[in-house]
Parts: sequence; structure tokens; C-alpha cells
Amino acid sequence: MFINAAEYFEKGKRQNHLLPEHIGKIIDTYQFRKEETKYSQRVSMEEIDLMVVHEESVSLDKKIKEATDCHNSFLKELRLPLLS
Repeated sequence: MFINAAEYFEKGKRQNHLLPEHIGKIIDTYQFRKEETKYSQRVSMEEIDLMVVHEESVSLDKKIKEATDCHNSFLKELRLPLLS
């Protein structure tokens, strides 16, 4: 169940607030699995493509390693402690 309650809040000066009716709507939607256009939708596990997320995570890990290795080469030249 995905619920997009991003527009259900009371704007505050420094911090926004969820009012009891907002909290009630979220709980009611979740508890009774209600679907509402642009607010909530039931989604099957087949619809959530975890393989794509996994591939993106692997790609990001590789980029982080490459950047760390590059950064460490500069640190080594400067005789500074390397990143782990």
C-alpha cells in the first residue's frame, strides 16, 4: 500500500504539522486498504521491481568505490591518510 499524504498537513512557521484529521485519514486508508486517486494505491509485489533497485544500488556502490580510489590516489600523493 502506497500512501501519498504530502499535501495533507497544516503549514507552520518553522515546521508543518499533521492534524488529527490528517492522521485519521492516513490510518483509515492503511487499515482498510482504501484506494484514492493521487492519494493511495494497492500495489502487488510483482509491480515493485526490486531487481532495478538492486542494479542501481550495485552501480552506485561501484561509483563510490571508483571515486574513493581516485580520491585516495590524491591523498597518497599528498602523503595524507587514506579513506577506508
